[in-house]
Amino acid sequence: MEGRFRPQDPGGGSARHAGLPIREDQEGEVVVRPGDSLWTIAAEHLGQRAAPWEIAAEWPRWYEGNRDVIGQHPGRLRPGTVLRRPAETHHGPSPS
Repeated sequence: MEGRFRPQDPGGGSARHAGLPIREDQEGEVVVRPGDSLWTIAAEHLGQRAAPWEIAAEWPRWYEGNRDVIGQHPGRLRPGTVLRRPAETHHGPSPS
């Protein structure tokens, strides 16, 4: 049908990170870059199709797993800080 809205995948990355090298995990570690937040880091690791509710559930896991290097204020990440990726969560029935 003509004239119908067709959403497109925006592709690419954040304009905030334009020109920066692609973030590469080193054995499950992430280095904080200027402008990063736990929300943006969690969103990046969940992928482009992550829903806001998924990101909202994920970023506290990043904080809990890295509280020792982040400190009491999860909104104050310091560039260069090395964060550990949280353990994978498994959904579904537990193995017997």
